[in-house]
Amino acid sequence: MAAAGNLPHPSPATLLNAVLDESASLDDRNAQWTEEAARELRNIAVAVRANAQARNVAGARAELTSTVQHLTPLLCHFMSEGVQMRKLRRMFRTAVGAPMVPAAAPDLPPFFRVGDQCMSQAEISNGILRNTSESMSGRVNAALTLLDVVEAGATNPDEVWGTVNEHLEEVTTYTEMMVAQHTALVLHMRCVVMSIAAGVRLYVPA
Repeated sequence: MAAAGNLPHPSPATLLNAVLDESASLDDRNAQWTEEAARELRNIAVAVRANAQARNVAGARAELTSTVQHLTPLLCHFMSEGVQMRKLRRMFRTAVGAPMVPAAAPDLPPFFRVGDQCMSQAEISNGILRNTSESMSGRVNAALTLLDVVEAGATNPDEVWGTVNEHLEEVTTYTEMMVAQHTALVLHMRCVVMSIAAGVRLYVPA
């Protein structure tokens, strides 16, 4: 049995094709997620605002609870997605012989440099999505707490409902930010796939 140190290393072509496969898979999942999430989050945001404007505590609470149920798996999705992206970038840099520092990127062939930059932008979008979903969760939980105050018989219901609506306006804003940012992430991942595919054809021996 060969010693671990004597095992052959994967060729750059093998590594790059593995990056392509993983990137394409992540790209497909992102595109599907964007369409579904846009529809679900926007519908919920509209329903929450309608119930709040009608001062319907039970309805608003039900929609906010539904928002939490959507946000929890989304945050897990973004965290898992971020781990996958960092893994992909390590695989990519290993394949092209570049260290994991931004200064190395200018030394890469053009298509690989574009792919590397797109990976970086995708990671940034993923981080914004994680932060936005956490902020959105905070606003939703704050609104739920205020609904408890209203239900308990607040002495200043107009002021409390006004604050609830402020939180819900932010929730709506965060919803649109998440959808827009995830659409950007999908575009960055498509750039990664196309750039690396072109680079493999031009710079890696068959």
